[in-house]
Amino acid sequence: MSTPIAAPAPAEEALSLTCEGSSLIGVFHPTAKPNPTVGMIIVVGGPQYRVGAHRQNVRLARHVAEAGFPVLRFDLRGMGDSEGTAPGFEASRADIIAAVAGLRARAPSLRQIIAWGLCDGASAVLLDLDSLPLAGAILVNPWVQEAEQVPLRDRLYYRGQLRSKAFWGKVARGDLPWRSALRGLGGLLKRAPRGDETAQGGLACRLRAALARHKVPLLVILADQDVTAGLFAASVLGSRRWPGISVTSIPGADHTFSDPRHEHRLREITTHWLKALPPTP
Repeated sequence: MSTPIAAPAPAEEALSLTCEGSSLIGVFHPTAKPNPTVGMIIVVGGPQYRVGAHRQNVRLARHVAEAGFPVLRFDLRGMGDSEGTAPGFEASRADIIAAVAGLRARAPSLRQIIAWGLCDGASAVLLDLDSLPLAGAILVNPWVQEAEQVPLRDRLYYRGQLRSKAFWGKVARGDLPWRSALRGLGGLLKRAPRGDETAQGGLACRLRAALARHKVPLLVILADQDVTAGLFAASVLGSRRWPGISVTSIPGADHTFSDPRHEHRLREITTHWLKALPPTP
C-alpha cells in the first residue's frame, strides 16, 4: 500500500503595505485550511525587524499557519526594509492598522484578527487596543521600564542573581565590583513598590488603564527569568485578577525564549489559545 503524500505547504508571499505614505514590507504566511476565520499579525518589538530575535518570528508564523491560522509578520516604519521614520512603539497605531488591512486583503474570509507582540511590540498593541480593529491580543513580556522603575528593576535582577553560580563566581573573582553587588543585594531588603505606586501618567499607569478598558480576549505570556516580564507583572498586573485576561508563565525562559525548548512552548501556548478563541457572534 502506498503512503499518502502530504500536500505541500502554501507558498509564503512577500508584500508591501501602505502606511501614511510609507511602504511597509511584510511576509504573508497562508494556511492550507480552507476559508480560515481567525488570523494573526506579529508586531515586532525593540530594534528588531520581521524575522525577530534568532528568527523566532519566522518559526512562529509557520507554526501558527500550519495550525490553520494565516499570519502576517512585517517591519514597522523605519525598521528593516520598510520606508519612513520609526515612530516609536507608542506611536505605532497606524502601522498596526496597515498590517491588519494587509492580512484581511490576503485572507478575506477572516472574521477575527489577533495581534501577537513581544516586548514594546506588545505594549504598542495594548496602549491602543481599544481603537484597533482587533479581536484579541497575545502580549509577550510587555515593555514597561521607565526611570521611576529602576529600583524595582534592580530588585528583580538581583533576586534572580541570588540563585546564580555565575554571579557569585564573578563576585569571588573580583569581576564584579563588590560595592555594586552589595548595593544591588541591599535593595532586596527594601519594600517592593506596589503596582499602584507607579507614577501617574507613566507607562505602567497607562498600560494598567488600557487593561482596564479592554473588551477583547487577552493572553499575557511571561518568561519567568526575564526582568522585563517581572516588571510588567509587578507594576501593571499587580496582585489583582483581571477579568478576561489569561496569564501564563514559561519557567526558565529568558526575554526572547532563546532556548529552543522555551520557544517551542511559546508556540504551543500561542496556537492552543488561538484554537480556543470564542467565535465572533
